[in-house]
Amino acid sequence: MKTKVASLLLVLLLLFSSFALVAAAESKVLEIEAVASASAGDTVFVTVKTSQKYSLVGGIRMALLYDTSKFSYVVGSRSVKASGIDADSVTPDKDSNGKLHFVWEGYNGIDLDGSIVTYQFKALDTATDTADFNLCIYEIYKADENYTPIVDVSSPLYVKHTVSFAEPDAQVEAVKKIISSIGTVTYSDKSKSDIDAAFAAYNALTVLQQNQVTNYSDLVKALETYNTLKKESIQNANNAAAESYRNTYKTVLSLTRDTVTLNDKAAIEQALTAWDEIKSVDVKGILVAERNLLKLLTTRITELEKIKEDEEYEQQLKAEAVVLAEEFRQAYKYVLSLTDDTVGISDRMGISSALGEIESMAFVNTYVVDILKPEYELLEKLLEKIDNLQIEEDPESSQAVTEADNFTRLFGWVLNLTEEQVTADDYADLVVAQTFFKLLSSDAKELLPGVEKLLDSLVAKAEQLADSEADTDTSDPQNTVVTETQTVTETETVTETVTKTKYSKQGISPMVLWSVVIFTVSITALALSAFNYFTKRRIYLSEMQEMEEDI
Repeated sequence: MKTKVASLLLVLLLLFSSFALVAAAESKVLEIEAVASASAGDTVFVTVKTSQKYSLVGGIRMALLYDTSKFSYVVGSRSVKASGIDADSVTPDKDSNGKLHFVWEGYNGIDLDGSIVTYQFKALDTATDTADFNLCIYEIYKADENYTPIVDVSSPLYVKHTVSFAEPDAQVEAVKKIISSIGTVTYSDKSKSDIDAAFAAYNALTVLQQNQVTNYSDLVKALETYNTLKKESIQNANNAAAESYRNTYKTVLSLTRDTVTLNDKAAIEQALTAWDEIKSVDVKGILVAERNLLKLLTTRITELEKIKEDEEYEQQLKAEAVVLAEEFRQAYKYVLSLTDDTVGISDRMGISSALGEIESMAFVNTYVVDILKPEYELLEKLLEKIDNLQIEEDPESSQAVTEADNFTRLFGWVLNLTEEQVTADDYADLVVAQTFFKLLSSDAKELLPGVEKLLDSLVAKAEQLADSEADTDTSDPQNTVVTETQTVTETETVTETVTKTKYSKQGISPMVLWSVVIFTVSITALALSAFNYFTKRRIYLSEMQEMEEDI
């Protein structure tokens, strides 16, 4: 009888022990926090957190298990949340075929209360029904000599969290299929039609449905690819058009200030007319250097015509060039005083402005080019030095520096205009400059502060003037050139008499200017007015210097 009682007690003890072990195995020492439901393609965040506060924690050893047929782990997404646990002190974030280990050991002991670590997963497109996340807790112990267990783990403890998947949305699946059918993108009507159809179908979905379109990034990439191919195609067509222009007028474009003759006038005018008739602003932008050359040649033709009519006129031009050059040196004396050792990045705009001023003066008097050649070479050298300084400071800015320099070289004379100087004839050039400035990278634009605002104001002013001329539909030469003649005494020489024409600071087209001058002013009156011009220019320079000093 006693034997039977003892056997019964032993069985009960074993049953109780088994029950206690199971209870311990299901104990939630830690918890999993995640969404209860998800859709295929969703991003799911899983956070491991404590169920209560634990003090003087010295180590944790656990692992998160997930269903690889339903989820993919975003490697590197692990984010340690617990205060006192340095992410570098935890075992590396590694996906071992559906098992993410987390092992940490400290020596000072920390308090665990709340979130410990967060992982990021992506629900697979094939995910259906349900999927489980299982947290396996191996041990949690104190930071003492005996590594006293905070949780007595005689066997691993498991915590499970189940995520349910909604049935696939038929509309969403249809849109995903449309996107997948786009295939290889080309610059063609078919690709454009396929991309437009996919975007139309996507936009017709609700916001919630759109979030379920897991291949939306493929659609965005397809559009980007199409736009890139389109841009390349247009650029190739523009380059071809520009090259065709160069080939058509290669003889004229091979001329220089020193080689051009009066016999080239018709060919130059024809090339300029052809440039004006180009409809594409982009093509005009490619041919800006050619446009500038033709303008310079036009100025030289005008000079040669005057020289032929008046043998003394060349000397007057040279004398005028001397005055213009001296005025330039005074206006930019600070910039011209710079050296390789003193120039800085902040001097870029001043130097670019000076280069543009020389180029704009050359459209009025080509002899300025010869006189200011040393200054021009100095400015180019200084600009190159600035480029090197900029690249040393920011090696990645090399492309932006090149963009900014190319822009200022091509449109230097435009950047030296003011609203008072701009004319309706400048409108086409200004629009080209404005368009190409907008195409510069943001880094290049930062190297050209104030240029965008300047171009906007100049374009607006030129457009206003053009509209005004169109409304009146009249042309008055007296409004183009203002002549002020000053009488001098007999003791003053002819070279000290000048007619002050305000074209040199108003950006008027040289061809139009001189045709008006030839029509309205006789050769004798022009020669007699030489002294007045120089006198007025000196007064103007003096006033400008005083204004600069006052500023």
